[in-house]
Amino acid sequence: MGICHAGLATVALVLAGCGATGPRTPPARAASEHCDVVASLDGDDRASGTVADPLRTPQRVIARLRAGQVGCLRAGTYVQDVTILRSHIALQSYDRERAKIVGRMWVHRRADDVVIRGLVLDGRNVRRLPSP
Repeated sequence: MGICHAGLATVALVLAGCGATGPRTPPARAASEHCDVVASLDGDDRASGTVADPLRTPQRVIARLRAGQVGCLRAGTYVQDVTILRSHIALQSYDRERAKIVGRMWVHRRADDVVIRGLVLDGRNVRRLPSP
């Protein structure tokens, strides 16, 4: 199996069972609940990833997440290709805000139960590779 694809626009998407190990229960937190790692357009990728000290890019948020954790993007447009290799994580807009990712989003076939919710995905990318 290759890449798991989703539709365009704002998504609430669970990529379960894309990997070889079968479906598992993804992080089931509501958008208003705690964010384990946070990014903001005025953040810094050397920061701690808290609300008070946010990271800058979605990719750095994903790199910091562990199984069962939720990464949140503060409002704004993040222009970056995003690769997800980790299982059992969630990526979403921060509570009552709307974040947009412009670029390719690629979820590795072995990354089970990846939850992407409340984000606007614009899959346009320089290499014109498939993306939501």
